[in-house]
Amino acid sequence: MPIGRKFLPFAWLAAVVFSQMAAAAEDSFYRVPLADLKLAEGELPDEGEYRPWRSWERVQAMQPYAVLDGEGEAYIEFQTVRRGWAATPSMLRSEGAVVARAPAGRDLSGFLYLPKADYTGMVKLRFTIPMSAAMKESEAFYRAKQQHYQELLDRGLPGAAWFRHQARSARRKLRADEAGQILDALPPGSRDVGDTFDLFSGGRAIRENLQLDRELRLAGKTDEMVDVGSIKGITVAEIDWKPLLAEVAPRLDPLARSVPADQHAVFFPSFSAAVDLADEMSRQATPFSRLILARSEDELVRERYERQLCLSLSTVARVIGQKMVASVVLTGSDPYFFTGTDVAVLLETAQPAALKTLLLGRATAAAGQEVGAKAVSGETEGLVWSGFVSPDRRVCCYVAQLDGAVLVTNSTAQLARLGQVRRGDAPALATLDEYKFFRRRYPLGEGDETALVFLSDAAIRRWCGPKWRIAASRRLRDAAVMSELEADFLDDLVNGKVEEGPIHTDLPLAGTGELRLGPHGVRSSTDGTLEFQTPIAEMALDRVTKAEADAYVRWRDGYQSNWRWAFDPIALRLSVDARRLSADLTVMPLIFGSEYRSFIEVARGAQIKPTSGDPHQALAHFILALNRESQQLRAGANFAEGMVRVKVLDWLGEWVSVYVDDDNEYWQGLAKSADPEQAMQYASAHLDRLPVGVHVAVRDSLKLTAFLAGLRAWVEQTAPRMTDWEALTYRDEPYVKVGPSERARGEIPPNVGQPNLYYSFSADGLVLSLNEDLLKRAIDRQIERREAKKEGKEIRAVSRPWLGSSLCFQFDGRLLALFDAFGGESLRETIQARSWGNLPILNEWRRRYPDRDPVKLHEEFWHTRLVCPGGGEYVWNDEWQTMESTTYGHPGEPKAGPQSSLPLGGTKAGNFGITFEQNGLRARGTIEREEREAEKE
Repeated sequence: MPIGRKFLPFAWLAAVVFSQMAAAAEDSFYRVPLADLKLAEGELPDEGEYRPWRSWERVQAMQPYAVLDGEGEAYIEFQTVRRGWAATPSMLRSEGAVVARAPAGRDLSGFLYLPKADYTGMVKLRFTIPMSAAMKESEAFYRAKQQHYQELLDRGLPGAAWFRHQARSARRKLRADEAGQILDALPPGSRDVGDTFDLFSGGRAIRENLQLDRELRLAGKTDEMVDVGSIKGITVAEIDWKPLLAEVAPRLDPLARSVPADQHAVFFPSFSAAVDLADEMSRQATPFSRLILARSEDELVRERYERQLCLSLSTVARVIGQKMVASVVLTGSDPYFFTGTDVAVLLETAQPAALKTLLLGRATAAAGQEVGAKAVSGETEGLVWSGFVSPDRRVCCYVAQLDGAVLVTNSTAQLARLGQVRRGDAPALATLDEYKFFRRRYPLGEGDETALVFLSDAAIRRWCGPKWRIAASRRLRDAAVMSELEADFLDDLVNGKVEEGPIHTDLPLAGTGELRLGPHGVRSSTDGTLEFQTPIAEMALDRVTKAEADAYVRWRDGYQSNWRWAFDPIALRLSVDARRLSADLTVMPLIFGSEYRSFIEVARGAQIKPTSGDPHQALAHFILALNRESQQLRAGANFAEGMVRVKVLDWLGEWVSVYVDDDNEYWQGLAKSADPEQAMQYASAHLDRLPVGVHVAVRDSLKLTAFLAGLRAWVEQTAPRMTDWEALTYRDEPYVKVGPSERARGEIPPNVGQPNLYYSFSADGLVLSLNEDLLKRAIDRQIERREAKKEGKEIRAVSRPWLGSSLCFQFDGRLLALFDAFGGESLRETIQARSWGNLPILNEWRRRYPDRDPVKLHEEFWHTRLVCPGGGEYVWNDEWQTMESTTYGHPGEPKAGPQSSLPLGGTKAGNFGITFEQNGLRARGTIEREEREAEKE
């Protein structure tokens, strides 16, 4: 018998055994509707008290999830409704299903976590799925998985690169067409700011004018190339500053003669001022991020650049002391600090050689802690430099000596630019008329200046030019590809199994450099790393694609269509001390499409004076200048005149103010409300106590009298016998009570207080309020001012001065406490949900790498530190199979967190003002605070 046939039975038996083993190793897939799911413990939640007014972020955080015992993964699927919607109990029963993947050949079991109807927490259910429910088809599973990760990505949570990678992997399993898919390097809105704070701080003006967050939108694909130099940049005219300059030249910052004219600059009067501002920003970062940012993470910008430059502010401050450095300037070619930019720090000193030696000594010690950092030296544009550089640029430090200064930078491009300025081959910032204008407005040497931030016309024009915009777009697109590869190789990176070498990808790269994988992640020879991308100033960008050129032209044309006069340099003075934070911002001019436009139209030509608006110790006070010729006021006046047949603008003055007075009884009663519905009920029942007043300036009291008479006649004609008008007096001053008549009172619901309106008017203005006591206090102040004027006494404002002449807002620190007490629950829920926003990615790391600290792992490979906005830590909760915050808990078992949710603890008052001037604005703001104990000492 041939030997092959002799062993045929054994071969057949082996094939059968191996096939069975292979079948056992294969995955099985499951899909079981929640209504049919076998529950070993617990029950699906009832409808209960559904609370749709809960914080939407809280609702999103309480999405149902499932965890299997042993190997496998499970997701909750909704057939017809996106899971981003509120998962009500009825929806769970009718739409929900558990889909799972697990090794074949066994029953499944695990836990299901579902939100309670009122979103006060979640319920934990034990479930089982028999092996008989297994199916070979995987489509339902991968569709649910793709949906799960896509929705996490859409929520803009930390971990976007990983969620995108997982969604893309699931789509590949579904064989979906991925052509034309866009990989987003950063989630939308991750650094957006709150509208109200943004408006009064002037921050919105900066964002509107620069529009750095508007990415280029490429349409189509072409191999045709275009010289970047042939693409026309910004053509908006420059401002002629000569007429705005004073005859006497202002003092200029000594280091301004070393800074290139087309770079941003931050001037500090001393090294300690730079340290103070950096420390203040670090202190305020967490509390402000609670309200302003959609994500709770620290991008470690200060730490990364201090490590890269080998220039720890606190350490260097101790080494060099206060006398060796006279002033400091931070400069660079663009503002992309988060992703990677070239920065230079210039230190003014009378001892440049000694300071350079000290800094190189510190750099030697710091670079020695980084693997691969090597000493380098050379000469660029006449500057002799020494320093240290590592291949991934975690360390990149060049130190050079200038005339009366020492330069520390992370880029040879900065060495070249500053060398050219030093030789006179490039203009210095000190030569710019606009810089001189701002130094006259913000005089050098004023005692309270901590920093002056200056953006020249040339700097902003370059940021908006074709090279910078297209290069920024390329970096963003390539960062998305690099983050996808980082996620793809993450297992090897975490487990330390990476051998450095080139890698390849089928994803489209904008750059042409080589990609390599190293122990710290993916690195591009042209784009750098995810931690620090190659600065745009260092990128060779002579030719771009036709699609990129067309995208820039579309952006440029849209951008320039918003300008009507000239381009916009910007200056910002900052002052920081123990008791006060102050900012003074000038933007000239504003972009035409500014959201300030409606305010500008109303306020242009009018002016708020020191005594305007009845200044007094209010909890909050808002005032707006009124230009009677503005289109908006004319439109409103035309409508009113159609009713009362009297011209409104004939009596209207130059401002209107709204204020909120203190009333402990009212505010404390409102604060006791358990939810917004109860608060509305309390407010309705106490309308007569609402401590809000409106004060309108009057230029002609006789014409106001005619207007009010006409208004009364119109009301009587429109609603006969529905109102009572009663003339009253207080301190011989007349005022009027307008309330419902006896006939009308019978139609008012019993839970609504008496809606009486009180008003008084005189040459001092028209005052209106629902609170009679508030009106009387306003009359008291009018009488006091009138008597002081008669006696020739100076009328002193008893409150803080208005900081602007067009639009102002003030608040007392007590308002924050009232706001925290009344709106605190909703605010705490929002902050709590933002703390929970870090849990999805931390859970991914904990389940995938159970022996690693998820927070440290995320920081190591994704270069951001996930922080709890309440100051807590993130730890693992085994019972609920989730990470949780020690401060806020997790969606299943929430913790209330700190009693106060507001930033700026210890704030005594806030004062903000805006002046619209020369087609631009000046915004000033001050936060007064209690002095910290540490600073008192």
